[in-house]
Amino acid sequence: MRRHSFPPRILASALLLCFAPLVFSQQSPHSHDHGEVQHLSDNGTMKSDSDGRMPVESGQDAFAAVQEIVTILENDPETDWSRVDINALREHLIDMHRVTLDARVRSENVEGGARHHIRGDSERTVAAIQRMVPAHAAWMNANSPWSVESIQQPGGIELVVRTSDPGDERKVRALGFMGFMALGSHHQPHHLAVARGEAMHTDPTR
Repeated sequence: MRRHSFPPRILASALLLCFAPLVFSQQSPHSHDHGEVQHLSDNGTMKSDSDGRMPVESGQDAFAAVQEIVTILENDPETDWSRVDINALREHLIDMHRVTLDARVRSENVEGGARHHIRGDSERTVAAIQRMVPAHAAWMNANSPWSVESIQQPGGIELVVRTSDPGDERKVRALGFMGFMALGSHHQPHHLAVARGEAMHTDPTR
């Protein structure tokens, strides 16, 4: 078999021509073509905002709730800005935060349901508990077949939830306190009403 030898310069040029398309077709993950900005999609892949799309997350849940309400008010030509009270909505969202994350809850089974002892370690958390829990209990009494009793206690609330339906008894207990508070879709319209100056949870301590 006859072998061919090539001068080193010619061999280097040939290798460059072979591999150049591969090298230059590989773009750095940080490179951008035509000024496009790359973002991670939901599945972790990169996507472009060259179509003019902007981020939709405002960065904080309470801020997002306020932003949503403000947008609704701005788009409603009948909004009475003399009554709008965004600060009241903010205070209510602080209450929600306190009850959801700061309240201490001890639960026990009772006949037909569960009893929850909800307490706070600060005056602000106690006040939030004593505003939100009775209000939600009253709404549930009026809009569900369950019997709900809210009893104010020093440092918080005692909440008793019962059902006469044996099939619902396990559900009441499984939901616990926080699941019970999340029942119903009245929170969103309530937030809008608060911002419009139309409604606010009453404070049972006053």
